[in-house]
Amino acid sequence: MKSSEVKAERKRPIGWVIDPVASFVDGGPGHKDEVLIIAGLSREKHIERETLWKAGKRAFDLIFPPGEEISLDELEEFLTVSTEELASLWNRFRSPLEQMIEEGLLVIYPYDSEEPIKEFRELKINPTNPWAYLHLEPYIFAIDSLFEQSNLLSEDEEEIWPYDRELLGAYFTLCFLDDVAAGIDLNEENSEAAGWVTFWFDRIDQFNRTREVIKHQESIRKQQKSQSMNKMRHARRNEARQLVIDDWHQRKSEFRSAEKAGNYYADWLESKGFEFEPRTITTWIRKYAKDNGIKLR
Repeated sequence: MKSSEVKAERKRPIGWVIDPVASFVDGGPGHKDEVLIIAGLSREKHIERETLWKAGKRAFDLIFPPGEEISLDELEEFLTVSTEELASLWNRFRSPLEQMIEEGLLVIYPYDSEEPIKEFRELKINPTNPWAYLHLEPYIFAIDSLFEQSNLLSEDEEEIWPYDRELLGAYFTLCFLDDVAAGIDLNEENSEAAGWVTFWFDRIDQFNRTREVIKHQESIRKQQKSQSMNKMRHARRNEARQLVIDDWHQRKSEFRSAEKAGNYYADWLESKGFEFEPRTITTWIRKYAKDNGIKLR
């Protein structure tokens, strides 16, 4: 879904319960007091629901980034084109999803049915239908769940999504928000309704938190592995050094110089499964001789 360059020929025949522009545009009446402005009234009336307003504001700012033209027509075009693109998204995943459905690995309950779908169905949704998002959501949720699981299990730093997930959340959030606003009693809080509005952004935020935890745990695991490998390398180095020193101490008179000894013991250690450069071994011998008052030739 794209928030720009969306030019739909038809508009969704929707009468907004809230005025999204007045409610969320920077500096507007809704933004000043963080309230939802009811649309089409001669006297200003608003809904004071901080959770709902913040979700709507987040969605609105994703659809209209700084510099974008802001109008109700542009918003309608975004919703219409997004509906078309989401229906196409489901239809593009026909082969893998059909197989998963047939094998019982993927269960989808359509909005208007208590029975799960038994086979893949091509979605044909009128993008001007104001309730299209309700028919779309079960199918898009299934696709999103598959990619969410795949991204959580992936060890790659870069996530793979066949859509802009934040804009996906913005689409469903604004659709649910306006639907929920139609049934809100201005004097009562409706936590269940708020859950519908915030569902997608809550889902995205939870995924991001989980992903960060996994990355952190992986970072700790790699650090611990590195530390363990370093300890093993140090232990091997100390073992090799001690073998060289013990043998050289008994045979030092056989070597005309520390360099000659270094060359000899490099091959000697290799036969025992160690690999060190002659100059490294020469350094060991020189230090041992210095620490123990041994005069080298």
